[in-house]
Amino acid sequence: MLIVAMMMTLVGLTLLAGNSFSGSWSSEITFEKGDINPFKSLDSVLDLTYSFGNLLSTSESELMLFGFIWQEFGVTGALGAFNIRGDVLFGPSTANYIYSQLIVSLSIAGIDFGLLCSTK
Repeated sequence: MLIVAMMMTLVGLTLLAGNSFSGSWSSEITFEKGDINPFKSLDSVLDLTYSFGNLLSTSESELMLFGFIWQEFGVTGALGAFNIRGDVLFGPSTANYIYSQLIVSLSIAGIDFGLLCSTK
């Protein structure tokens, strides 16, 4: 349900802003011959990318046979003179927060300044 809501929101924003939206979905299903239950595993990954102005946002979802393994959101780009990168990773099926980070950098006269904020 969350994935469908994200996709609809991103598609709507893409139509309004006229920027690019792309994605891919890959799945692997494993069967084992000769067993009572031949269906052994499912691994599915959904990648979405959306650009809005100078920002590029990404979303990667991984699902397996027994649940929603993890969800990652990211953003990279420039806001004026500042370059930014932010990431959030969590495990929805077990309600595990894994990490988040925000990196802000600025170059002045050949000197790079940066700020890293992260949590685990």
